[in-house]
Amino acid sequence: MEWLILAVVILLTLIDVPIGFGLSIAAIIFLFFKGSGSLSVVPLNLFSGASSFPLLAIPLFILAGGLMDTSGISLRLVNMANSLVGFVRGGLAMVTVVATMIQS
Repeated sequence: MEWLILAVVILLTLIDVPIGFGLSIAAIIFLFFKGSGSLSVVPLNLFSGASSFPLLAIPLFILAGGLMDTSGISLRLVNMANSLVGFVRGGLAMVTVVATMIQS
């Protein structure tokens, strides 16, 4: 049965289906053929995995960084920190620390 799951994942990867969808489809096929669980459990498990706060914080952090980059806030923040402490010896490290302190 494990070979069937692996074959389904490889087949779906070869036809350019994203890996996450391929793994999900292979798991649903496994549940369907094995008969050990109900297919109604699949959406419940998907929702419980997506409602975890640490897992949700990662894509939202990436989104916040992308928004700051496209709006130019991050460049202005680094320029301000550079004007404050950039002239000191070791100023690059200090600019990083000051920009991080202002951001958080």
